[in-house]
Amino acid sequence: MAMVVKNNLSAVRTLNQLNQNNSELNKRLAKVSSGMKINSAGDDASGYSISERMRVQIRSLDQDLQNVQNGSAMLKTASGGVEDIINILRTMKEKAIDAANDSNTDEDRQTIQKELTQLRHTINDVALGNEYNGKRLLDGRYDQKIKYVDAATTAVQVATSLMTSLNKTTLSGTAALDEAISSASNGKFSTTSALVESFLSDLDGATSAIDFLQEYCDIILGNDDTGAITGSDAGGDTTKTAESIVPEQIAVSSWGVPTAGSTTTIDGLTIHWPSTDESSGVDTDKKNHILAGLNSDWTEQCLKLVKESYGIDFNDPDATVRDINVKFYNSDNLSNDNYPASALAFVRHWSSGGNATQLELVVNMKYYNDIDTTSEDGATSNPSAGYLDRTLAHEFTHAVMAANIYSFSNLPKYFKEGTAELVHGIDDIRTARIQQLLTTRKDTLKQIFERHD
Repeated sequence: MAMVVKNNLSAVRTLNQLNQNNSELNKRLAKVSSGMKINSAGDDASGYSISERMRVQIRSLDQDLQNVQNGSAMLKTASGGVEDIINILRTMKEKAIDAANDSNTDEDRQTIQKELTQLRHTINDVALGNEYNGKRLLDGRYDQKIKYVDAATTAVQVATSLMTSLNKTTLSGTAALDEAISSASNGKFSTTSALVESFLSDLDGATSAIDFLQEYCDIILGNDDTGAITGSDAGGDTTKTAESIVPEQIAVSSWGVPTAGSTTTIDGLTIHWPSTDESSGVDTDKKNHILAGLNSDWTEQCLKLVKESYGIDFNDPDATVRDINVKFYNSDNLSNDNYPASALAFVRHWSSGGNATQLELVVNMKYYNDIDTTSEDGATSNPSAGYLDRTLAHEFTHAVMAANIYSFSNLPKYFKEGTAELVHGIDDIRTARIQQLLTTRKDTLKQIFERHD
């Protein structure tokens, strides 16, 4: 028996046309409802991408305006309190002049003095009662300028603000970092934990960890100046594990080896050069190349990078130490000499009452006995050593921070090492680890942030 398939082509065509009309109607209704020409990528993919970026900027500018309005309201509140205090001071001046009149008796002056005392208490009451959003505005706690962070604020500006706060505080450890983060974020994040939670929450909603890091922190992974927040780059050999970013200015042929046991002052830091080696097996030519680099170019450029990145240096009046001793070792295990066991180079500091009093830079020649003496970057054939100038930039960051930040050693390790790493750029090995933490090991990332050692 033959199979018969019955159909109604005209009805199918009509239904298809009806569906198309309904789809088009929905698009039109969406445009009418929203008042926007582009509501989704289906309307115009490229236009949608452009409009989304513009929406981000618009929202940022809207928040800028809100910040200005909040700041204006705060200043008006403070202005009212100041006006009240000025009026009280005028009254006090009148009373003081009145008391100086010889027509007054001692009893009169005592009465006037009681009134002046009461007026002084009134000034204190006004100062303590003048608040905005729970913050007292006139009690003398704000010794810095009011900061306004807008949509165009750069990562360097935020980092500089953070370091400025750490430079001024007398708090220690996490408490100091909490205060600095609150100051740098203009009160948006009151604690380190609040910032970390916001970061991790936003990270969970990101489709690309690399794009997220660039947008969130202005850190670009995978380029020649990987992860550096200054952008100063001298180029570098991309076939190496790590690219050089310290911008050398002087050719090796013009470098000069300092006299053993002498001192050199560079950008406020007095360097005490070694007179003897701390261990045997140090290649004199290699050591002299490193000494010449430190004396002629590396120290100056590293300190400039730190200044560009964080706004602090050894010329800062708050720096508690401005001298550093240089030592050379040649050891498989520096822990025998109370240094990190496998350190390429290391800055150690001694403190008294939370203030650094002594600095020491140690270079482990185990990793640099084959250093290229024609290289301005301190290149070696040792893949684990990379470029010496990058390592020095990292360690000089620790030195500058120790000299300028109260109880520097009590800050969380991730903060101390992370800030130092950002000065010279993140090498390829660490780049891969960061990508892994941002994608498949977020729990580990959270644990790192929660550690305070």
